[in-house]
Amino acid sequence: MAGEKRGRMRIAYNANVAVRADGDIVIPTAKLQDISMKGLFLATDEYLPDGLACNVEIVLDGASSTLTIVAQGAVSRKTDEGIGIEFADNLEWWPVFSMYSKR
Repeated sequence: MAGEKRGRMRIAYNANVAVRADGDIVIPTAKLQDISMKGLFLATDEYLPDGLACNVEIVLDGASSTLTIVAQGAVSRKTDEGIGIEFADNLEWWPVFSMYSKR
């Protein structure tokens, strides 16, 4: 993308994501818009403050099974379209998204 400042490749991916902070679900269901090894962007109208530590639960539905990936992170930005969350560590499950990219 022109003007893109991120150093990591982002993949468009459609999945449901729940966000938890302090053990409570603060966003029960948001739509994953894109993901990289260092973070993700969720399409949501919900507001979460920058820097809020949280866990994201990414639910990947297959034809006959479901995989839930849980990662720690923090809210890094908010736009009119949603929120960005930066992972605390590189996402170990990144190959799953790159292999099954849904463009």
